[in-house]
Amino acid sequence: MKDFQCPRNLYKLTKNYFSETSAFISTNSMRIDTTVNKVCPQGSRCGQGYWKIQYNSLLNLNFAKWTRAIAFFDDLLIVVKAVTVAEMENYKNMEMSKITKWSIIIINIKDWTL
Repeated sequence: MKDFQCPRNLYKLTKNYFSETSAFISTNSMRIDTTVNKVCPQGSRCGQGYWKIQYNSLLNLNFAKWTRAIAFFDDLLIVVKAVTVAEMENYKNMEMSKITKWSIIIINIKDWTL
């Protein structure tokens, strides 16, 4: 959201939206409640918007000229152009390394302050 220069009040609202989240499961005889540390807003009214913001940062990674990233909903396709299979595997591994680093950063975001 910082990349989009989101107003501070919306940024704080988003921080609150993702904090103190809980989940539960219940049966006829019991209920189990737990605190959720990693939040995916899937199915919520705001979820699609937040997903687009997050996914946009993935699609804007500095992929090489031989690579195309194609997104469809929550799926990602990485297309690599190469002459040989070995070359393709090398290029693919380079791009997957970028995606892995991106995912670690996204998962480990702790500081939601401006």
